[in-house]
Amino acid sequence: MHNQDDNANLILVFSNPVPGQDDEFNEWYDNRHLADMLAVEGVCSARRYEAVTDSLGNPNPHRYLAIYLCDGDLDSIAAELEERHKDGRMPVTESYDISTTVSTVWAPCGPETTAMDLEDS
Repeated sequence: MHNQDDNANLILVFSNPVPGQDDEFNEWYDNRHLADMLAVEGVCSARRYEAVTDSLGNPNPHRYLAIYLCDGDLDSIAAELEERHKDGRMPVTESYDISTTVSTVWAPCGPETTAMDLEDS
């Protein structure tokens, strides 16, 4: 059984707060920015993650990751995001260290496979 979003793209945003401003950053991200992103047509869902230290103790250069599931034309989504940033509908908090942000876009290159799929075969 495959997810209905088999052709959806992902936007991954790796980010950091300004040192010492985690609470303000998380408040803005959770209570403002996620809603702003989900207001963009084609952005279907959003989820945030916090980095954990791996078993080898390797540091992660980013404290947070946001994953946005997008179902629509990526150029249209990007244009809408840019417009919203420019006209103030998507403000950015001063607690966000934008200089460390890495954003990447991912398209599926094969079907989603679940444990149930493997059990059924």
